[in-house]
Amino acid sequence: SDHARGRVIVVELKAPNTPLHSDHLDQLGDYIQDIEKWRDTPGRQLQFDVYGELIGSLGGPKHKNNQKVQRLESRILKDGPHAQWRVRDIANVLAETKVVHKELIATFEKAKAPAS
Repeated sequence: SDHARGRVIVVELKAPNTPLHSDHLDQLGDYIQDIEKWRDTPGRQLQFDVYGELIGSLGGPKHKNNQKVQRLESRILKDGPHAQWRVRDIANVLAETKVVHKELIATFEKAKAPAS
């Protein structure tokens, strides 16, 4: 959860050896719905938004004929920019993480260095 922003982020991480497809996004959508239903139970005072992240291997050319992969790609194009979920390729997530970690290490080292 991200208390500072008043939101819960559901992360669905899939094995990198299987291409992401529409069933995976449906599963993430079910988790989002379950949390919203729990949040909206009468008598609860909790207020937060729910978002989802689906992370795994995007299909690529060899999976272009897979109907479920095509359905996922269509949903990303149609709903993605305005949806309460985001689909991310694991290789991109790892690359972004590496950059952020390098920045954090540099910041830490700079803060640790004696002032001149």
